[in-house]
Amino acid sequence: NMKAQPIRVGSISKPSAVAAAIAGTVRSHGMVEVHVIGAGALNVAKKAIIIANLYLIDDDLVIDVVAMFANIMIEDNERTSIHMLGLVETWQAYESRAIEAGATEFVSALREQRENYGGARVAKRHERSRGNTRRRTRRRVGS
Repeated sequence: NMKAQPIRVGSISKPSAVAAAIAGTVRSHGMVEVHVIGAGALNVAKKAIIIANLYLIDDDLVIDVVAMFANIMIEDNERTSIHMLGLVETWQAYESRAIEAGATEFVSALREQRENYGGARVAKRHERSRGNTRRRTRRRVGS
């Protein structure tokens, strides 16, 4: 089982596309590494992880993420990036661990969200809402 390449996320990356890459990597490798630089990219990555967890509902999996700072060189300049490691576990294992830690309200809200979304339904719902936004934008531009 070879280690997957880190997923690099930028501020203009589409959260749904990043989420699909994260979910695919988790399914094939059992883990995912995500690299970002800047607040905009971090926001996209966090949204993508939330969406990826919704995509993984039907697989009964949850991505648990820990982040760290890393200094990297870009064009002879040292920059601080954030590297996130997402490890996968079953929903039951995550739910038990979270309840044991005292996060019962969070788990309850997350359970409700998981029941309202199915992985297959999430993708369709997300695409539908994006499509509607595009059509409205096109009409405004064309008028």
